[in-house]
Amino acid sequence: MYGNYEVQTGTSIQELVEMCNQPNTITFVDENVLKHWSVFNLPNVISVDANENTKTLHGVGELINKFVESDATPKTKIIAIGGGIVQDAVGFIASVWCRGVDYVLVPTTLLSQIDSCVGGKTSINHIRKNILGTFWPPKEIMICTDFLNTLSETDYWSGWGEWIKYNVLRNKIDHTIQTLSSLNKGHEIEFIVDGLGYKIGIIQRDEFDKGERKFLNFGHTFGHALESASQWKIPHGYAVFIGSLIAMYVSYKLGEENEQRWEELQRFSAFGRSYLDRGCLEKSMGSFEREWFTRELIDIAKKSDKKQEGGQGLRMVLVNEDGAYLYNVENETVLEQAIEWVYNEVCK
Repeated sequence: MYGNYEVQTGTSIQELVEMCNQPNTITFVDENVLKHWSVFNLPNVISVDANENTKTLHGVGELINKFVESDATPKTKIIAIGGGIVQDAVGFIASVWCRGVDYVLVPTTLLSQIDSCVGGKTSINHIRKNILGTFWPPKEIMICTDFLNTLSETDYWSGWGEWIKYNVLRNKIDHTIQTLSSLNKGHEIEFIVDGLGYKIGIIQRDEFDKGERKFLNFGHTFGHALESASQWKIPHGYAVFIGSLIAMYVSYKLGEENEQRWEELQRFSAFGRSYLDRGCLEKSMGSFEREWFTRELIDIAKKSDKKQEGGQGLRMVLVNEDGAYLYNVENETVLEQAIEWVYNEVCK
């Protein structure tokens, strides 16, 4: 394999501070982490404003300028502490600095701990989301669940979106509903290990997105489109969850429309409404706007999803009882029905 995807769990804040204080080390830290964890306000720390503008050529260029100004050398140890945006930006920098150097990743959000910290992808926005990037896995991944205690309710519950997606792919929908409906905070590590274990298994069989790994794009076709339509108001995990519901409805309509699958879809949509409510989205972003869920969302999906291959239709990952499969959906009436159904059942 190209990358080392071993993950160290149980890391303490003190261990991380000591690592950041090592000679010839420069650490990029999400500014939100610095607000809650002042122990990382160190001389060799570069603060990162974790927003989508940072994940652009201009934003990454500014971080590289700060990196150079901090006397970086080809042997400088790079550490990234933050969520997915910090990982994307700093991972990209590590992949191009002096033609590629090692870096250590410390994911701090539930979304990054349960999903994005493994896989080795770095992604930069340019015209479209995540259209530029490299495969550059971190040398080490260190997980400290203490960071989860300072997440907002919105960011915390959004973090479960990718784990939910995994369970849809594994046909474990009722397990997901039962688990998250009764979940108490503080027990995340078993689910982090479960989610990463599932993803690592797929990566070991298809590291470079040639086959099975493409199924991990489930929920992202319309998830990314919703992020774009909402001007990034919808957090990624929630967007993936809503996108997963749309994909499930399309799967149902284009597959066997049997009563069992429909009842399962109804149970999942009922769970979805309560799941979104737990994230206190009304406070963080307001209500879901009707204009985000129109026919135009299909066009946005075609333009914003980098996995589209041109031609007619919309290439999506769908699911049935046997698992996931890729399908080119040309029936736009079904797509419109799916968007309308999810908005009325879950988001309205």
